[in-house]
Order: sequence, then structure tokens, then C-alpha cells
Amino acid sequence: CKYFEMKMVDKAVPIVIRKRKEAIELLVFDHPLAGRQLVKGTIEDDESAEAAAVRELLEESGLDGVSQAIFLGVQEYAEVGQRWHFFQCLLDDTPLEHWNHFTSDGDGLTFRFCWQPLEQPIGNPVGPVFEQARQFVEAKLGPLNMSHC
Repeated sequence: CKYFEMKMVDKAVPIVIRKRKEAIELLVFDHPLAGRQLVKGTIEDDESAEAAAVRELLEESGLDGVSQAIFLGVQEYAEVGQRWHFFQCLLDDTPLEHWNHFTSDGDGLTFRFCWQPLEQPIGNPVGPVFEQARQFVEAKLGPLNMSHC
């Protein structure tokens, strides 16, 4: 009996947060086919995880002007065969309250971006991985670590 180790695909996850009144809010989007998500995408062979996070944020949300990308850590999600590299992306300008962004990835889809409280679960009917990722981010960006908001 042979055992095969599944190759993990490396993904970059740009995290954008803001402080709104007394709450910390997380940028999320509604995918028209796959529910509420965080921005993420595959790290290409010729780029760093940090560069991939900045690129994915631009491609999937239209946001640019990242002044700093702060490494938060790596989480493996065996159930999807992925290793996610998290970066808190600080932006030069605060994004809108909500917006739509057309992405040419796949068949071309429009994602609806909005903010939700950091402690609010991500309701995604497709699977629990985005909620697991939100919990990881919440632990990394707890009340004592919010100086970059």
C-alpha cells in the first residue's frame, strides 16, 4: 500500500481591515457562485507571497495603493489542499463602503465587496475554510494588535 502526500497549493490572502467606531471590520466579498469569501489567489512560481497578496487584491477587488503588507502567518487547509499565506494590507486610501468589481478570472464574474465585523462568522455554504481563515485572522489581529487600523 503506497501513501501519497498531497501537494499543497500556496495561496496569498490579502487582509484589509478598518476601524469603524469601536468595531474592527474585515473586507469580504460575495462570490456569485460560491458565497462570502476573503480575497485569495495562487502564488505564481516567480513571485513572493507578499507580491501575490498585493496582486490578488488588485485583480479581485480593484484596490491598489498598498503602502505596506504585514505578514500574519501561514495556515494549511488539508481539506482543500491549500496553504494560505496571510498579509494585512495597509492602503493609502480607505475603500468605499461597498462596491462591485468585475474580475476576468475564470469566466469573468462580478464580486460584491463589503465590510463585516471581524468577530462575525463568514457564512459560506460551500465550506468552512473561510470561517477557519477568519478565526485565524481574528486571533492574529486581536485587540492588542490593532495599531495598524
